[in-house]
Amino acid sequence: MAGAYKRSKFLAEQAALEFARNGLPVVIVNPTAPVGDGDTKPTPTGKIVLDFLKGDMPAFIDTGLNLVDVKDAAKGHLLAAEKGRPGERYILGCENLTLAEILGRLARLAGRKAPSMRAWLKPDGGFFLHTFAHRAVPGTKVRVPHQWL
Repeated sequence: MAGAYKRSKFLAEQAALEFARNGLPVVIVNPTAPVGDGDTKPTPTGKIVLDFLKGDMPAFIDTGLNLVDVKDAAKGHLLAAEKGRPGERYILGCENLTLAEILGRLARLAGRKAPSMRAWLKPDGGFFLHTFAHRAVPGTKVRVPHQWL
């Protein structure tokens, strides 16, 4: 599991589930990628927004996120505390978007240009940049960055 933050969230959830198994009235909520006002630290999702607005995002990774408004996530926490069943998990999410779609929306709102260069992940965890030039893999319908062939 990548990163201390994600590991701490996982371990906290495991501890909460153990408490629930021992009879404590624990209800778990799992917000997806929250966005909204007051993200001062920022969260990983907020950092994407800030990096884009500061012009610090020349490329993007071809991935997706499920976004949830922080106000809706807060309401979901309250509803889970009030109506949730002990030992259950509730996913608090709203809309599935690719990172390209998110950056496109931010671009329209901010009056900026969205990045058009993808950063492809390599098997060793690194990445390289690519500008959408693809080639077909012979004998398949698969198209990959030309650097892969």
